[in-house]
Amino acid sequence: MTSPTTSTGAKQTQGDDWRVRQAGYNQTGVTYSLGNYGSRLGRAYLKSRTELLTREVDAHFGATGERDLLEIGCGTGLTLELLGQNPRWRLHGMDFSSTMLAEVAQRARGARHPVPLCLGDAIELPFADESFDVIYATRFIHQFPHADKLRIAAEIERVLRPGGLVALEFYARALNHVRYFTTQRGKYPTRELYFLHYPSRDEVREIVGPEHSEQALRYVGDRLINRVLGYRAYSLVQAQMTRVPGARLLTSERWIFYTPQRRGGPPAATARAPADPFAKLRCPTCRGPLTHAAARALLTCAPCRRGYAIQNGVPNLLSHEALELAPAFAP
Repeated sequence: MTSPTTSTGAKQTQGDDWRVRQAGYNQTGVTYSLGNYGSRLGRAYLKSRTELLTREVDAHFGATGERDLLEIGCGTGLTLELLGQNPRWRLHGMDFSSTMLAEVAQRARGARHPVPLCLGDAIELPFADESFDVIYATRFIHQFPHADKLRIAAEIERVLRPGGLVALEFYARALNHVRYFTTQRGKYPTRELYFLHYPSRDEVREIVGPEHSEQALRYVGDRLINRVLGYRAYSLVQAQMTRVPGARLLTSERWIFYTPQRRGGPPAATARAPADPFAKLRCPTCRGPLTHAAARALLTCAPCRRGYAIQNGVPNLLSHEALELAPAFAP
C-alpha cells in the first residue's frame, strides 16, 4: 500500500501517524497476502479482479501492442504476478512498504520481463510526465481524505499517456452505509473516518470525472455462492451485479475505469523502453531528472541537493526519507 498522507506539511505534523502506518505494513509483509487472499473467496476475488482488468485494458487498446502499466500501492505483488504472464505488458510497481516490495521482488522473478519497483508516495508520484499507458490501484485510494484523493487523481493524470486508461478500486457507499448502522459502527473511531473509506457517488465522480464505467467486484452473498457453486457461478453473479439496474446497491467493491477527458483517444502502441530500470523515475519534490550514482547506490537530484537510496535494486523515492547531499558532493 502507499502512504495515506496529505501534504509535506501534513507529513511533518502527522509524521507519527504516518510512520506507524508504514511500520504496520512493513511488519505485515507476506501475511498480508495470506490474510486477505489466502481464503477460497480471496483467491476467487483476486482472479476475477485481474481478469476484469485484463479484459478492460484489451478492450481499450486492442489485444496487440506493448503497453506500460503502473500499479500504485502494489502491496505484495499478487496482481503484478498474474499480469506478468502477459508478454506484451511492461509492469512497474510502487508502494511505501519496503517489506512488501521485497515480497514483490520474489514474485516478480517469474515474470517474462523485469518489473521495476520503487518506494514512493501517491501524492507525489516519482515518475516523468506521460510515462504509462495504464495506471491502476486496488484497495488503495479508500484510505485518503477526499482532498487527497483528488490530488492523487491529478498525479495519475500527469504520468498517464494521452488516451491512457485508469482503473481504481472503490468501496461502495450504499451497502456500507447500511453496514455502518448495523454491524460496523465501531470499525473506526468516528463516523467521518468510517465514511472517508466509502465515498459518495458525487465524490467518486469528482475524482474520476463524469465519463467512466464500473464493474462489480464484491457483492452480498459472494462468499456463499463461491463456496457452494464455485468460481464460475461467482463470476456470473458478479457480471449481473454490473448489468442489472439497482443491483449495484448490493455491491460492496467495484472497479472504476476511466480516461481523463482531456487526454483524447487511445494512443498507438509504444516501443519497448530502454533496459534502464530508473529511466522513468523523477525527483518527487521538483520532478527533475535523477542521476544514478552507482558508486554510492543513490539516485541524486542536483537542484534539490538530495539523494535517494537504492537498496537491493529498489530506489527509495519517499521525499521525507531523502538524504541531504553535502555541498561538496557532485551528483
